Amino acid sequence: AYFEYAAASRYMASYNLDDDEILLGIVGGSRDGGCDAIYILCNELLVGEDVDVEKTIKRSSKIEIIVIQSKKTPSFAEDVFLKWKDVSSDLLTFDNNVTDFKNKYSPQLLEAFSRIREVISHAARKGATINMKYVYIANADQVADGVRIQQESLPSCVESIVNAGLFACECELVGADKLMEMWFPPDEAELLIRFSCAYAPVPKRQDVFGLVSLDDYYSFLTDDNGRLRGYLFEANIRDYEGKVEVNKAIRGTLESPQGQDFWWLNNGVTILAS
Repeated sequence: AYFEYAAASRYMASYNLDDDEILLGIVGGSRDGGCDAIYILCNELLVGEDVDVEKTIKRSSKIEIIVIQSKKTPSFAEDVFLKWKDVSSDLLTFDNNVTDFKNKYSPQLLEAFSRIREVISHAARKGATINMKYVYIANADQVADGVRIQQESLPSCVESIVNAGLFACECELVGADKLMEMWFPPDEAELLIRFSCAYAPVPKRQDVFGLVSLDDYYSFLTDDNGRLRGYLFEANIRDYEGKVEVNKAIRGTLESPQGQDFWWLNNGVTILAS
C-alpha cells in the first residue's frame, strides 16, 4: 500500500499535488480493475469532488486523465493491459450503465470512472482536448516483446471505445531506472530569466530589477513540458488563487490590449532566489 502511494506521489510530483490530493486518487485494492490510482486534471489543476465540472471546463481547457498501476515485481506483466482493456470496455462505453458492474468492480473505482465519464462528456461538448494516460510502474529492468505489443495496442483500443474527436490515449511504462530518477530528481542547477532591456542593480544589495516580457516570464516559471515549476513558490509565497475578483480584473486588462499598458498597473513581481 505504501509503494502504491509513494509511486503515485512521485509520478504526480510535477503537478504539485499535496498529500491529501494524492490519497484521494488512490483506488487500489480488491476489484480495482488494474487501477491503483486515478487523477483527473483540468489545466494541471486537480478536478476533485467539489469542482463544478461544467463551469470549470472551457473550450481552451486541457484535460488529463492519469491511471496508474504500480507493482514491486521485477518484470512487467501482460495481464495488467488485459485488465485495463477490460475495465475500459466496461466503464468507458457510454452506453453501459456503471452501476451494472457493482459486483465486478469496487465502489471507489466505479465512482472514479463515473467522474471520468462526466469530464469526458463535458469536455467533448466544449471542444476541449482530452488526454488519457495509462501508467504502469514496476521494478523492472527490461520490457518483453509481448508487453511492448500490449502497450502499443492499448491506446487505439481505448480511443475506439471512447470515440470522441479530441480524445487521445497513451500508455507509459516506468521501469527501475526511471523509478529511481523519480525518487531522486536532479537538483536544479540554475534558471535563466531574460530581461527586455538591461536590468539595474540595487546599490549595496544583491537585488536587481528590470522589465521582463510575459512570454519570457512564463518560460521562466515552466519546465520543458510546459508545467509550472511548483518548487519556485515554496519561497515565493504569492501564487494563483483562482477566479477571485483581483485575478478576474487582471485577466480582463490583459485581454483588452487597447487599454492602458498592463505594467503601469502592476506593482511588479519579487522573486526570492539563492
